[in-house]
Amino acid sequence: ELRRFFAFGAFIVVLFVKQLVYNQAILLASILGTAAGAAHQCLFSIFRLCCTLGDVTGATAQSFLPRYYVTDEASGRVTFDAASARGTIKRIVGMTALVALCNTAITFSVPLLRPGLFTADAEVTRLLRRAAPIAAAGLLLHPPVVGMEGCLLATKDVRWLVRHYVVTGGIAVAATQLLLKVGALRSALSLDGIWLYLAAFQATRAISFVGRLVGVGKSPPKR
Repeated sequence: ELRRFFAFGAFIVVLFVKQLVYNQAILLASILGTAAGAAHQCLFSIFRLCCTLGDVTGATAQSFLPRYYVTDEASGRVTFDAASARGTIKRIVGMTALVALCNTAITFSVPLLRPGLFTADAEVTRLLRRAAPIAAAGLLLHPPVVGMEGCLLATKDVRWLVRHYVVTGGIAVAATQLLLKVGALRSALSLDGIWLYLAAFQATRAISFVGRLVGVGKSPPKR
């Protein structure tokens, strides 16, 4: 049973690193004071709700793309038929764009139009409204990123994905420790900066995943 559990080790690493990055942001927000911490928690609640919507795109890719694996009868070699899967991938991309627009609209409208759903404090509302556009920019990238991640998982490009997340997680922890321990950096820390950090995490994944998916079908991924 343990061997079967650890067969999912790659997926556990991916989930762990993503949670680690988000927790680093919470840690940084906790040192900014009560108002900034409350504003971050309000915005993070909206962010996680929208991430749940975006995660549907990754599940869709993992459900529909595995059928495009082809086994060569002579050699027994299994490859991914990227040409045949192109139409499905385009539909997944279209779905991610729609979800991204919905997420962005939610993240803009709730803090800007209905902040009273979360708080009546004027300072918390001000910080919430100021950071909302940055959070919306990150959420605009989240569904495409998760969709591309689902494509990489569906094409069994797991080793590359794990290496990417190990490096990303290491950089996130190192950056957080620098912000906590270096006085000059700590004094410059703000709620906007924390959400820029989270948006940069999404942008880094987007650029890396696009670059990797360009090569899908050129060479079979290593298991």
